[in-house]
Amino acid sequence: MNNGIAGGRYITAAGITVDANGVQIKTAVDLQESLQFDDLTVIRGIKENRQNELTALGIRTLEQLADADVDYLVRVMSVSKRTISGWAKQAAGLRGE
Repeated sequence: MNNGIAGGRYITAAGITVDANGVQIKTAVDLQESLQFDDLTVIRGIKENRQNELTALGIRTLEQLADADVDYLVRVMSVSKRTISGWAKQAAGLRGE
């Protein structure tokens, strides 16, 4: 189901832009954002397995971790609110470096 059309591009109900053949269109910004990863293991308490879990949840950068919904991460990661809040605070302090 399409919500809109512009110049042969369609926006699906999921908000994904596709061409007339249904092929997803990615902008340069989309590609750059999808390729950006920070080493989240610089955060005290995040080891490789937790970084992989965060990545699977779409959190790949310090900025994303700093801005993450702590309550959501508590629910889906089985980690305490105190721990995740600490990660977010550390990430906020590091993202500007």
